[in-house]
Amino acid sequence: MKKITIRELTIGEGTPKICVPIIGKSKSEILKQANTVIKCEVDMVELRADYYEDLEQESELYSLLESLRKVLDHTPLLFTIRTAMEGGCFQHASDTYLKILQHVIQSNLVDMLDIELSHEAKLVTDMIHMARLHQVITIASHHNFTSTESMDQIRSRLLTMYSTGADVIKVAYMPNEPIDVMHLMLATKEVSDSIPVPVIAISMGELGAISRFCGEVYGSAITFAAIPGQESAPGQLGVDQVRVILSQIHQSHKMPNN
Repeated sequence: MKKITIRELTIGEGTPKICVPIIGKSKSEILKQANTVIKCEVDMVELRADYYEDLEQESELYSLLESLRKVLDHTPLLFTIRTAMEGGCFQHASDTYLKILQHVIQSNLVDMLDIELSHEAKLVTDMIHMARLHQVITIASHHNFTSTESMDQIRSRLLTMYSTGADVIKVAYMPNEPIDVMHLMLATKEVSDSIPVPVIAISMGELGAISRFCGEVYGSAITFAAIPGQESAPGQLGVDQVRVILSQIHQSHKMPNN
């Protein structure tokens, strides 16, 4: 797996990196959450901008990102607009989505950008190209909050994402039975072993909780945890709990076979 270094963080080696979402509606709420998160010494922070009430106001968004950057200091910032179609709050047309992403890229205030693969292919590739010109790392993503595809479909989707040229690829599915979780992990392992970019693969909800811990084993480079009350997806667990279990799995995973 290819390693990607953002500021002082290297993604694609060792334990999965812990990313914590911020979901405030106002600038004051977001900065308050950011100050709480940064005290937890997390690896990276995700701004779920689809919750932000002034998202379409360019000057307000720039001011928010500028203030957030100061709070986070060297901690990498992932900017995400999750659309309603993929489980988020953003319900506007793709051209509005595109305009906001362009503004964010040009601000030079974020380190990573989530781009949903469900948008028109040219939009996706144009955003990836523009982000690369501004040295912003891109994550091509797909979320399904109702079900999990077959192993073949998951493999195909991951490879399609890789073909876009994104720096990182991400899928998140809702399992309806335990075998769905295993299918996700097996498909991810196969693909992550065959392509040179980091993969993020998450099985949501209580059934999928194990996927948030075992990424080092099956090839998922980032996991998402939450400050209590700030969960952005079903099944997100507390930062401290995730950190302890990741460390335990890392130690056992590196032990020589008896």
